[in-house]
Amino acid sequence: MDILKGGGDKLLRNDNGKFVDVSEESGIYGSLIGFGLGVTVGDVNGDLYPDIYISNDFYEKDYLYINNKNGTFTEQIEGWAAHISQSSMGADMADVNNDGKADIFVTDMLPESDERLKNTTNFENYDLFLRKINLDFFSQYMQNTLQINNGNNQFMEIANYAGVAKTDWSWGALLFDMDNDGYKDIYVCNGIYHDLTNQDFVDFFANEFMQKMVVTGKKEEIRTIINKMPSTAIPNYAFKNNKNLSFTNEAANWGLSTPSFSNGAAYGDLDNDGDLDLIVNNVNMEAFVFQNNSEKSKNNHFIKVKLKGEGQNKFSVGSVVELFSGDEIIRQELIPSRGFQSSIDYVMTFGIGTKKIDSIQVIWPNSKFQTIKKITSNSTLNLNIADAKLIYVPKSDKSKPFFKEKQNVLLASKENNFIDFDHEGLISKELSQEGPSLAIADINGDGNEDVFIGGAKGSSGKIYLNKGADNFVITKQSDLNLDAIFEDTAASFFDADNDGDIDLLVGSGGNEKSDQANYRNRLYLNDGKGVFTKSKSNIPATNTNVSVIAPYDFDNDGDVDVFIGSRSVPGVYGINPKHLLLENDGKGNFTNNIEKVAFKLNDLGMITDAVWEDIDNDSKKDLIVVGDWMAPKNI
Repeated sequence: MDILKGGGDKLLRNDNGKFVDVSEESGIYGSLIGFGLGVTVGDVNGDLYPDIYISNDFYEKDYLYINNKNGTFTEQIEGWAAHISQSSMGADMADVNNDGKADIFVTDMLPESDERLKNTTNFENYDLFLRKINLDFFSQYMQNTLQINNGNNQFMEIANYAGVAKTDWSWGALLFDMDNDGYKDIYVCNGIYHDLTNQDFVDFFANEFMQKMVVTGKKEEIRTIINKMPSTAIPNYAFKNNKNLSFTNEAANWGLSTPSFSNGAAYGDLDNDGDLDLIVNNVNMEAFVFQNNSEKSKNNHFIKVKLKGEGQNKFSVGSVVELFSGDEIIRQELIPSRGFQSSIDYVMTFGIGTKKIDSIQVIWPNSKFQTIKKITSNSTLNLNIADAKLIYVPKSDKSKPFFKEKQNVLLASKENNFIDFDHEGLISKELSQEGPSLAIADINGDGNEDVFIGGAKGSSGKIYLNKGADNFVITKQSDLNLDAIFEDTAASFFDADNDGDIDLLVGSGGNEKSDQANYRNRLYLNDGKGVFTKSKSNIPATNTNVSVIAPYDFDNDGDVDVFIGSRSVPGVYGINPKHLLLENDGKGNFTNNIEKVAFKLNDLGMITDAVWEDIDNDSKKDLIVVGDWMAPKNI
């Protein structure tokens, strides 16, 4: 068909048996890089209009098309998800936690075993990841994703928590109740007939072929090269739903662990005994046909629903059936095509375990609905769209947020492009990109709390006066502007010189190897009106990455002393940095007495935060610290 030339996704509207390309006017992307392997349809926002999830392999991000109810769609994946799979293959949409909302499971290529991980996986480096982010390819990670629908137009991705992130080179995925306990399980088809990402092949065999072609001048046939690729059959996965947002792979116990090269699957009650049987297609192998024996369990019951539609939609595709049991909703949408080369039966089979079903609600494609009560388990309901008389109006259960973002002038400085991973092998995340420090206090005595926002390297910190009614005005602070070279990583307001107003102590840090002068701690004295002047006294420093400033009169002499904790030694991640315990002479001059007063503090570790609290009820505040790779400690 000429209509399919050029690649990209297509939306073909059925006009009485003739399909018309309405992609462009409907908002469907036609980009050549949109290598869509899976198309999953379902209502994710609860408005009864079908939305579309496209799982894209290779570079392009997945698409989530939200139905605008007028024949057009708006792509909103970045608003709904925090991150997605990288090489998205198959996908399925169903409610896995019985809250009545459609969740989405997407397959990728991350192996579970360490050997397979090292044999077949070559992760992209951080520079490439950032480049893709900057080019609007979104946050993509090599792993399966399980997007739990929060009901507020956002997903919560929990694949690692749920234990379903790693299933090797996976294709089709199906979410259905495999054991009739009332919760949907996850079946994953996986396996690639030729491991073209096998690192030994890429590094050695493929290189040998290239050298041979260079020497002989003869090109090898692509099939010859492909046939040299390793081929490893592996079992598919069958994740049992543990009813608490976690899953356990029961493929072996359920008789589904035959090694294979599987692509797609379909389920349906083939022997009409009340549980769902499974058919799996395989590459260069016979297809699997698995008979389900769940009906033999006395605790796992079922209800089957067979729908009769109208017109050309005789199976009533698009219907929603919900079984209510107490606070739970067992929900299915009748969308027969699922994910990658997979499908389901038109008869809907619901596992209910030992649940008592209060009622069944059927919402038909014409927006009419009907409710059935007095349900008998292990029975089949034959329902007709002609019997539905009431019009269904979707209920909005979106809760109002506790907080609402307000527009204001509080601006954080922009971080520079320093990449920690290029300089340190042990560091687990970029400490140079932790964001600005923040301190809040009433600096001019007007009863409103004002804000200091620290500056990144190359930009100065800013102080904003609170004028009331959410009105913040930036102040002119000449001495802060002169210190733009420092990275402000910690800050605290307190009266350092005992003159009755609030002063500002700022700690320097970051993770760039640079002059030790760039790691000075700085004290700015308040003139009582909110204008700060840099103190001439020399504040002790450790020349390390300062993380916290915790003021407290620990020597009980009437002035405010300070604990300054550090997180790391710049450029040498993993070494415990030094810390400071500064005693105040009452005039804003500080002396580090940590060796004399509490020498053990220097061995505490890589501190990220600290507070002073009396935890043993002796009327003296203790120092509680937390940090990287350490348990909370108190001194």
